[in-house]
Amino acid sequence: MFSFRHGFVAAEASTGSNLVSKVCKEVPFKDLCISNLGSHPNSKQLDLAGLGSLSLKIAMETAANTSVKIGELLEKSPDTFEGQCLSDCAENFLDATDQLEDSIAALDSKGYSDVGTWVHAAMADAESCARGFNEQPGSPSPLADISNIFHRQCRNALAINKLLSVA
Repeated sequence: MFSFRHGFVAAEASTGSNLVSKVCKEVPFKDLCISNLGSHPNSKQLDLAGLGSLSLKIAMETAANTSVKIGELLEKSPDTFEGQCLSDCAENFLDATDQLEDSIAALDSKGYSDVGTWVHAAMADAESCARGFNEQPGSPSPLADISNIFHRQCRNALAINKLLSVA
């Protein structure tokens, strides 16, 4: 493992699609990483810290897009069990967006432990949203797919943060 970490210290100074490939090999959801980071127009110019920041921004964008979707769904079912759950989820994903914004600020100041704290808090908010739907059997979450993507993006961001913390 030491040789890999040493190799990543050297890789941190490099940029390009090769770095994206190296980083994505080290995260739990490799295909999602390649899709998210590799398709971003600026990813080839970023170093490891830049890719870490980008991964957090992508997760934050997913949380924000989820909030928009929640608003659209709320218009269709405001006074139902689903509507109450969605209302709670709106708050959860607003908090998650704020926490990911805080994690980006922490990453910028190399507060890797704080990044982990904020990302875990954002993930807990998304999980709280999902648990709300489980309170009534037969009420699947209309946000299950996007919440799953969000969770995976956060896990990837945490893995990149770990790479940064040992570099």
